[in-house]
Amino acid sequence: MNFFVSYGDDFSPITKVFRLTGQDYMVTFKNVIDKFAEICNSKDGIQLNTEQLKLYIVDNTYPFRDPIPKEITNLETPVTQLNLSNFDLILSADVPKLKPPMTPTNQADLAKLDQSSLQFEELIQKGQISLATKDYHNAWTTFRHARVLSDQDYRALYYSIKVLIAAHRYPLAIANATTGLQLFPSNREMHLLYAKIHYKMEKFASAIDMYQFSLHNWDVTIQEKQSVYCKIAKCMIALGQLGEALALIENVTDNANCIYTVANIYLIQDRFYEACKKAISSFFITPDYRKMEKFIYNAIINKERAEIFLNELGDSKNDPSTIFFFGHSLYKCGEFQLAIDYFVSALSKSTMVSSISLATLRCLISNCESVDVIKNFARKFLELNITRNFTEAVKPIINNTLQSDVGKSDNETRETKPIKEIAFESEEPSFRTEDIDALSFIITFQLYMFQNGYISLSEQISNALSPLILPFDMTSAIAAQDSITFLYLTAFAPTIPRPINSDLEKIYVIGDRTILTFAYREVVYRGSRHLLTPLIVDYLSLRSLDEKKRTPQHSHLRKYVLGLPKSSTVLLFFGGEDVIVGKVKQSIRMKYDNIESAYQDYINTYTVVASQLVDQIKGTVLVHPVIPTATAVVQQALIFNQMLKEKINGIAEVKKSLHFLDTIQLFMKEDMTSIKPEFNYQDSLITPEYINTLSNYLSENFK
Repeated sequence: MNFFVSYGDDFSPITKVFRLTGQDYMVTFKNVIDKFAEICNSKDGIQLNTEQLKLYIVDNTYPFRDPIPKEITNLETPVTQLNLSNFDLILSADVPKLKPPMTPTNQADLAKLDQSSLQFEELIQKGQISLATKDYHNAWTTFRHARVLSDQDYRALYYSIKVLIAAHRYPLAIANATTGLQLFPSNREMHLLYAKIHYKMEKFASAIDMYQFSLHNWDVTIQEKQSVYCKIAKCMIALGQLGEALALIENVTDNANCIYTVANIYLIQDRFYEACKKAISSFFITPDYRKMEKFIYNAIINKERAEIFLNELGDSKNDPSTIFFFGHSLYKCGEFQLAIDYFVSALSKSTMVSSISLATLRCLISNCESVDVIKNFARKFLELNITRNFTEAVKPIINNTLQSDVGKSDNETRETKPIKEIAFESEEPSFRTEDIDALSFIITFQLYMFQNGYISLSEQISNALSPLILPFDMTSAIAAQDSITFLYLTAFAPTIPRPINSDLEKIYVIGDRTILTFAYREVVYRGSRHLLTPLIVDYLSLRSLDEKKRTPQHSHLRKYVLGLPKSSTVLLFFGGEDVIVGKVKQSIRMKYDNIESAYQDYINTYTVVASQLVDQIKGTVLVHPVIPTATAVVQQALIFNQMLKEKINGIAEVKKSLHFLDTIQLFMKEDMTSIKPEFNYQDSLITPEYINTLSNYLSENFK
């Protein structure tokens, strides 16, 4: 927990940063005041009479609201008991004023300004780091403090405006930029920022005028001129002035932004061959992977275009690293079959067998290839990786499965075991990168086979790998997500009743890896027993299902839906990741005034997905609320669930096959502060016990 403590006049207060860790849970506000006074005395030579001062708190959770200081009357309260993640503390004899004057008024003020210059530079650097890492909330707060220390330096205001632009707060950005132009009329950077805001607000003609103003009123270098030309060209593209835009930048050969902008104009003009040539020429002069990824996203939409693009690579199409990069770029925009072709080509030319094989496996799974295809690819991988520690341990198990249906759990009878707490130990792992990739390959294969009913095989793989990886803290390794999945598979597989009754009607459960709990358990629905069958989409979130984006999650879900029998019943269980992001990700919180606004786009996406699914499968769609296994997001999850319930129920009045499963009261404690402990596994997943509760709910509400 980090926060500022300030004392002093409105122009240049003394400000210190405090940091509390988990060991400081008993530190009180009185302790903070005493420590602050001690620092002021030892470092600033100022003795504070804290008995005559009051302590005020300023809530910065939503920093664009007008802050209202509130007095803390009980100073013996531990600071960690605050239900706030972003706040400042101010020591003052009276209610503090939070809007300091813009300029110093006398020599004393100027002296204070000089004394605080070092702290100003420190704040600017910290703010820049926060801005670079997209921690917009802390960036905004830090630059605000810097501006209090010095309003003669344009940077605090300049970077504050950049934060506002990143947070899509364009009207507020315009207001601040207008102030910036008044205070720093000769600052070219401030004029360029003002033009950028107009571009973001789609006021393209005005933006062009401002960019041109920046060219005519300052001496600029060739590089600066090309940069502005590129910005003007983008405005012209938005206005449909493609010819004018090309005339401005088509002959630029040493500016990547200009070259890719020209390539995009060619795409708009349906000049695909020329667009590829332009983009590739830039890529091999000054490689910019992000720009090339974006170009591929916009350009490669079918196999014919992919082949043209590959041919344009020339000799580089034989470079496995280059081919792998382009394959991965295609995977990221959901073009699985095209990506597979590139991955297979890279695999035939490269010694990076583990990493390319892992990417290929994930792509094959996302493309909904058959179990036989996945098995055969795993066999080839094992043949190429016979020297790896992890592959040697599981090779006999997997080969045995490849030869028959051994491990298919509907053919085996096993005693059900209670769930066990399984965790990694603390030893630091020292595996090679290729070994980590091989481990991820095996766990990805294990998860896929588990999803397809090979529960006993999953158990065998867990038994083989556990001695090799459980002694280590794998949560800090490159394969942290896969390692955690391994823990879940190891813990949950023994709890699944076997044999699995595959003849039962199915309820298809769609979600990310957290739906492991539901896998192959039986529930009573519409008077008969049904089998919960998992359809896992890795990293599935509502953000990834935005209709405006091409994502692997979007494509994977679409392929699942196309393969579902008509009149199916589908249970949707996702959104938890979006609740967490809305709670903790500062860049999202900065865009909205409250949590409801932050969630509204997610709710709209959820209802579009659910509604379309009803139409596509001509069946029933059940929407499950988010279960907040982590206590920190309980209140946010309750808000999200209430919004989702109201939206789904409203649509359900028209679409009778769409239902919200109102089980919230069943999995939450009576005081609604957390879910019931019997349903919580390691603050991450729900336990199998919840499935009985869900079955009773379905039995009572769907006759």
